[in-house]
Amino acid sequence: MVWYHGGAWAGGERWQLPSGFRDTLLAAGYAVATVDYRLAQLLDNKWPTGLLDSKLAVKYLETFAGQLGVDPARVVTSGHSAGGHLAVMVAISRNAPGVSLAGGDPAVKGALSFAGPVDIPMVMAPTANLVLVAAQLSIRWMLSCGDWCDTSPMQPPRYLDAGDPPVRLVFGADDQTVPATHAAVMVTAAANVGYGGLTTETLPGLDHDAVNSDAPSSSYLPWLAAQL
Repeated sequence: MVWYHGGAWAGGERWQLPSGFRDTLLAAGYAVATVDYRLAQLLDNKWPTGLLDSKLAVKYLETFAGQLGVDPARVVTSGHSAGGHLAVMVAISRNAPGVSLAGGDPAVKGALSFAGPVDIPMVMAPTANLVLVAAQLSIRWMLSCGDWCDTSPMQPPRYLDAGDPPVRLVFGADDQTVPATHAAVMVTAAANVGYGGLTTETLPGLDHDAVNSDAPSSSYLPWLAAQL
């Protein structure tokens, strides 16, 4: 599993992996790699810089798989919040124009997103939520836009097609930052393109910060076993 941290695309570090989640994965026999990616800044690191870094991390693991003792043919991406968005994008935007590595993108077996914002226009809606305000600022920086933004370059449903690997979206029922209603645009896009790999789950009693750290293993281990 390749893990991407959250932080509204502008903050966070790769050590931000909940220890209980990590230990559950390790006990189940999975190797876990955590990633730093370039963060949004006022005059630097425009989109898709962070996504390209996220793809390069997977390519690194594939290139040095023998030395690292991992199976390059069995890699999934995962992340929380903005990291969940990147995990999904790595899986479904492979070799897509405008967001691809010069040497071609790596293939992964699936993406597991915890509270990942997959409806970027919903993120940009007027709000008093300070986390969302920070995310809106990051998006404006990355896309070099003002009050109105064409967010389609960051919008996962835009890249979805029938041949993409499985994607699992996990949300917290008490999440006021990235609510479970984010899934609707992916469900619609999946139906439109004939994509059958989408699964979603909403976990009761969990807010934005707890949806990954407190998620029961039943919400992700069976799915991982099916992909790997």
